Amino acid sequence: MTSTAHLPVQRHEQLGILYTQWHRVLPPQIPAQVGAIDFAVTYVVEALDLDSVVFFLEIKPPTHLPILSGRKDADNQMRQRFGQIAHLVKLPTLYGISAIGKSLCYYTYSVPTHTIEPTRILDSYTLLVDTAPLERWDSNIMEEEGHDRFLAMVQDIKSMINALW
Repeated sequence: MTSTAHLPVQRHEQLGILYTQWHRVLPPQIPAQVGAIDFAVTYVVEALDLDSVVFFLEIKPPTHLPILSGRKDADNQMRQRFGQIAHLVKLPTLYGISAIGKSLCYYTYSVPTHTIEPTRILDSYTLLVDTAPLERWDSNIMEEEGHDRFLAMVQDIKSMINALW
């Protein structure tokens, strides 16, 4: 019983380290709303001058990455989140990132066409289907290339905001 009581605390401390890394990556001038769902942390970033959501980030622990069901849950959660906030978006494209540990999968929602990329892979009732392939989490935020890709996304968001002025 004692070891079980300590397990959630240890896990919470590990997640705290992971989320602290994200606090260092996200620009400090961007206000974010934070909420937790299914052991994930969600950051929803809004441009207050526009009263619009411009970006969101779902963070899950790195232990979810190698597990098919962990990636599937992350993918489903991202798509659900787009549905929950699409009506709040004034930009032509809403970016979302699924971060599982340091690995990122980039998503976009096109407001004019109502489409989400990457395309959903349909599940099956009789076959085991990898609906969220590991290859989609192809960017490591802690490496230069991954960090540059993240900053390019931020620049694109800033350009879309500036275009509305």
